[in-house]
Amino acid sequence: MRSRFQLRSLAVQITVLVLAMLAVFTAALGLTVFQLTRDWLQESAVANLEALAAARQVAIKIQLDDYLDDAASFAHPWLVAEVEALLAAGEPERTVLHDALVARMRREQPAYLYNQSTEVVDLTGTVIAATDAMQEGRPLVDSPAFTEGQLNPYVADPVVESGKVYLDVSHPLRDAQGNTIAVLILRFDAHQLLAITGDRTGLGATGETVLGVRRGDEVHFLAPLRFDPNLSNIAPAPASGERAKPMIHATAGQSGVTHAPDYRGVQVIAAYRPIEATGWGVVVKQDEAETLAGVARLRATLLAGMGVLLLLGAVVTAPLTRAFLLPLRGLERATRRVAGGDLDTTVPVSQLDEVGQLAESFNTMVARLREAHDDLARSNKELASFAYVVSHDLKAPLRGIASLSEWLEEDLEGKLEQDQREQMQLLRERVQRMDALIDGLLEYSRVGRVRAPVVPVDVGALLVRVIDSVNPPDHIHVTVVPPMPALQTDELRLSQVFQNLIGNAVKYHPGPQGRVEVGCRDAGAVWEFSVSDDGLGIEPRHHERIFQMFQSLHSHSDVDSTGIGLALVKKIVEGRGGRIWVESDGEVGRGATFRFTWPKKE
Repeated sequence: MRSRFQLRSLAVQITVLVLAMLAVFTAALGLTVFQLTRDWLQESAVANLEALAAARQVAIKIQLDDYLDDAASFAHPWLVAEVEALLAAGEPERTVLHDALVARMRREQPAYLYNQSTEVVDLTGTVIAATDAMQEGRPLVDSPAFTEGQLNPYVADPVVESGKVYLDVSHPLRDAQGNTIAVLILRFDAHQLLAITGDRTGLGATGETVLGVRRGDEVHFLAPLRFDPNLSNIAPAPASGERAKPMIHATAGQSGVTHAPDYRGVQVIAAYRPIEATGWGVVVKQDEAETLAGVARLRATLLAGMGVLLLLGAVVTAPLTRAFLLPLRGLERATRRVAGGDLDTTVPVSQLDEVGQLAESFNTMVARLREAHDDLARSNKELASFAYVVSHDLKAPLRGIASLSEWLEEDLEGKLEQDQREQMQLLRERVQRMDALIDGLLEYSRVGRVRAPVVPVDVGALLVRVIDSVNPPDHIHVTVVPPMPALQTDELRLSQVFQNLIGNAVKYHPGPQGRVEVGCRDAGAVWEFSVSDDGLGIEPRHHERIFQMFQSLHSHSDVDSTGIGLALVKKIVEGRGGRIWVESDGEVGRGATFRFTWPKKE
């Protein structure tokens, strides 16, 4: 079945083909440019983030080294001597030494920029001297600044107090023998560190630097974030989650780049670096959507360019196609005239290209068609004459033979022996068979040569008339399974098909009771009719032979069996573009089913 959307115009087909090829080319080119640009933008973004992460790593290390240098400088021998004396003194001398130590610490503190307070912690973890008197006596036995500071200089994690971020740096105070006698803790305003993490140069509208540390199974953020400056809504991230993946790598001492969701759940490109001395990690990240924003703009530009290119292609292709197809359209009009019967039609040959050669071939074809048409007309005339001769000149002697045999039998009444009478009867039967053969041949020759008009045909009503003309005996029941269609077709030929098939089913049924059933089903562009019986059946080896001329499965002595009926049916059906076949396994009682297709439209 043809598609209802079939492109019937060659001009449209050529235009569509050209535009399709143009679209494929531009799409391939656009896709290549898009992919290359996307890769370049992504590589550029990754390189930028890696460079920024390395710069932030170095800057943070330098700042921490400055804090550690300040703590080492503050832990001067004078401080060690005074703390040692304080620890060894008793009351009331201890009070004097304490006040002197605190006074000197206060004098020294302004020399260290951003130092907010200074504390001395004894080995029990108690603050014994502090520039902020409120801090004295405070227990720090569980503070990492105290526990780690007894062994080595140590930078503690930043803390937030009263909306500000502070950083505690501790340093061991050792006596002349190298024994730790106390721990010095300096608290710095961490705004210099925050200036490093808060620098968004080169990070666009969504990029930021994140400072974090792993504590057990969680990752904690140590510095204000771009999208949560107060760290109020950001919970620690589980170390096993995707959200913490870049920071987990960084705090494990690794460097690299990854794609992962950030603390907001937004997909980002993140470069990570470790801060070895502290166990911290620094991550520089930017939203993937912003990084690839240029790709979206490029996609829109490419699509617009493709649209413009296709439009230009259509504007250029349409007139060229029309000019190319102009002689073909003339050829098409000439073909229609020839199809309508005008065999005097020719087309002008204006050029010697392929179209001109086609026009010459067309004119040659039409000339040969005229010759063939004239030959066919002569053949039809001769065939008509032959049919007349057969129907009159051949059948007349047959009628004479039949009459003569009857006269001889009448004249010799009572003188003929039994076998002689049987021979006379056999003679008349052979004459009748010959007469039937001639009628069949004449009818076979008319199929395809003589066209009856196409008229509305109610197949159900047609079958009633056919069955009535077959006149089946009482023991054979012929049924028609409704519904039957209505057609616009050649009523005579369809009637002949049914009459032969139903007649054969009735004529050759061997049993005392018989059934013949006529059915129909919709098979798309055709109707499929069936005639089934429960008679002798037909062996599969005979399925093709029975449709050949003069082929019959019954005795040639059967006057009614000429061997032309099914050949005639096959020629009628195939002349209508249909086909006919038989279904049977040859077992008695299971019968045979003849099926044939007939077009819904002539």
